[in-house]
Amino acid sequence: MANDYFQFKEFTIQQDKSAMKVSTLACILGAYAEASLPINILDIGTGTGLLSLMLAQRYVEAAIDAVEIEEHAFQQAKQNVQASKWSGQVNVHQSAVQQFQPGKRYDLIVSNPPFYSNQHLSINNEINLARHGASLSQNDLIDAVLRLMKENGRFYVLLPEEEARHFRQRAQAKNLYWFQQLDIYDQAEQPINGVINAFSFNEVPFDKSSFIIKNGEGEYTEAFKSLLKPYYLHL
Repeated sequence: MANDYFQFKEFTIQQDKSAMKVSTLACILGAYAEASLPINILDIGTGTGLLSLMLAQRYVEAAIDAVEIEEHAFQQAKQNVQASKWSGQVNVHQSAVQQFQPGKRYDLIVSNPPFYSNQHLSINNEINLARHGASLSQNDLIDAVLRLMKENGRFYVLLPEEEARHFRQRAQAKNLYWFQQLDIYDQAEQPINGVINAFSFNEVPFDKSSFIIKNGEGEYTEAFKSLLKPYYLHL
């Protein structure tokens, strides 16, 4: 998925200016995150605007705020939103979420912040901002959710396995309830490729499941096809 653009069924993601490209894991997050008829949705660290546009396609009545601190990614997200049919539904803001003051709270918050905190920082500052938590620590993200999520809201976050474990511990220490986990595998018997965790302010029954992208023949699984069919061009 490293082309300059990625074509979905109902929108196009241009990604030539953004340090972080469209990924299969991010697409799974966009299709998996859900809330009951959300009115307001927040996408923290929107990058290309991918998650915001996937959610706009699904929740056509929702108002979506997409927050991005890095200049090139912000411009790219604006470009993608303006070229879509949901330009009146999605607002892109150049801001650190720590300083973001929307004057409202959100029914659904999503974030794809792969904090590779144990790796060396890249020479490319844009990739640092996007990938390393250089401008947004896990605690910063949790504090933003505490401040911006509605009482009955939901927060979905995609992280590498080890970072997801640390994030859960920090979130639970700040009284967020961990109610859902999706372990994502490229193929069965392979290591976990990414983890989606969901949190709320209210204690609800916990659900943990696994999601496999491809079968032994290298073809998409039926679960993947079902989840991504509304979005992927050739499913």
